[in-house]
Amino acid sequence: MTTNTREEKKVQPATVMNTATKEYKDKTHAAMQQLYNISKTEVMTPSVGDAYTVTRDPHLRLRRTLAPSLNVGLPKYAEAQFMLSKSETTGKRISLEFGVDFDGKKKYFTMDGYAFGASEQEATVRIVTLHGISSGVSRTRWHKLGERYNIIHKQSSSKKKVRFVALDWHSIDRSVDDDTNTEFLTCLPKHIMEVSSTDVENIATLHASEERQVWYRGFAKAVSSGVCPRGFDDGARLLRGVIEEGLGWGKVDTPFILGMKSWSGGLAMRFLSQLNQSGSEEDKAFAENIQAAIIMHPGCFDKKDISDVMSSGIIKTALMVWAKDDPLIPYPVTRLYLDAAGSNGDDEKIKFISYERGGHHNFDGTDNLPNFDDSVIEWVNNLP
Repeated sequence: MTTNTREEKKVQPATVMNTATKEYKDKTHAAMQQLYNISKTEVMTPSVGDAYTVTRDPHLRLRRTLAPSLNVGLPKYAEAQFMLSKSETTGKRISLEFGVDFDGKKKYFTMDGYAFGASEQEATVRIVTLHGISSGVSRTRWHKLGERYNIIHKQSSSKKKVRFVALDWHSIDRSVDDDTNTEFLTCLPKHIMEVSSTDVENIATLHASEERQVWYRGFAKAVSSGVCPRGFDDGARLLRGVIEEGLGWGKVDTPFILGMKSWSGGLAMRFLSQLNQSGSEEDKAFAENIQAAIIMHPGCFDKKDISDVMSSGIIKTALMVWAKDDPLIPYPVTRLYLDAAGSNGDDEKIKFISYERGGHHNFDGTDNLPNFDDSVIEWVNNLP
């Protein structure tokens, strides 16, 4: 008979801490602070460009895990990027800090933006844009337009001095200085996508092929099952905060044009709908200072939001673009926007530009496709 001399260790039950206590709050904040301190000396090698020190990204490892790039097959974007390299943008990176009310508590966040063109002090026109869902190509789509505005500003070739800011939604983070914000609320693009259950079939049948209809139904099911947990309601409040507090826009002397593309179209539509539905004088005053909108094949699948926003006049005038062969946001959806606005697509309400081909593309002049930026520059110049 052999004797096992190795002492058997008893498994101790895990201690469950009451998350409502001050002890839990303090330990959570201490962990955040520790991770933040580590990140200040961490060196990151982005997918493109030279390595650099991460100075303010306390959740870098988590977010690189949770948000892999959706640009499958593009080696350049093999991993998510949370700051753009110098080779990808000539914009000046600005850190925008703002607070948002959640459940009666104001929580504080930071978000990166990239500024082009005129300075804040000399700007006579302000444009803020949101990118699409992907971590790579879509994030830099608006930057090419921003670079055009850099050139226009340097050459003084326009009477209007445009300050162009491209928000980088992937960079959103809670402020390390805010010990009340213990929730990991990234609101990354792929975590915010909604499909109203009543609209699923109506939108699905607008897709040109049965294959795309099946894809859309599967997409809607994933959303409703919680695979994409963040909702547009949360995101819309964050958008309001970063524009109003982060940029300081939306006042009488700082009206702005809102630019949206693909995924962010749904977010922006909810943001505008929230403003329109609010009865507060503060919200009405803010909404009054939204000068116009630039809308690129918006990924809004809520017919109520579309109808509410486009029929209410909260968007005073808009420039829209869509390709007739778009496989993701079917071209017939354009009728929902035009009909709700009571527009023929070539009037003071909406200037609608359609392309015969190009799919769900950036339309930045590459791949022998049109350059939508030309139309934006001309349209902005002609705004009253």
